[in-house]
Amino acid sequence: MLSLIETPKDNREHLSGKCDWLLDSGVSYHTTGNLSLLSHIREIDVVPVGMPNGIITDANKRGSVRLNDKLMLHDVLFVPSLNCNLISIAQLIENLYCTVTLTRKSCVIQDLTTKVLIESGEHRRGCISTKEDR
Repeated sequence: MLSLIETPKDNREHLSGKCDWLLDSGVSYHTTGNLSLLSHIREIDVVPVGMPNGIITDANKRGSVRLNDKLMLHDVLFVPSLNCNLISIAQLIENLYCTVTLTRKSCVIQDLTTKVLIESGEHRRGCISTKEDR
């Protein structure tokens, strides 16, 4: 799912790219600043994207990212000035027809209808790590 790895010391490290992917309830679209992560890339009409520092920048490409064998993100916006990769919880729920359950220590993504586990992870000092990361 997230491949969110090793422990940031503070929130600024999240935005500097120290974690691979961050779950974010405040973004409308999955976003990345790393074009090499995308497959099936296509040009799109410019989409304005608000950055954490308040600056508005543009995304002009969109593609897909495979996070693991079970999880593929579609319609991921490429934002060149972004230093991290964000998974939009709203877009994840809509596209996968799933539930995302966050607790103090874990994150679980399940199919909404069948309740089959899609992915799970454990919170480790600011990031969620999956079994593959441990």
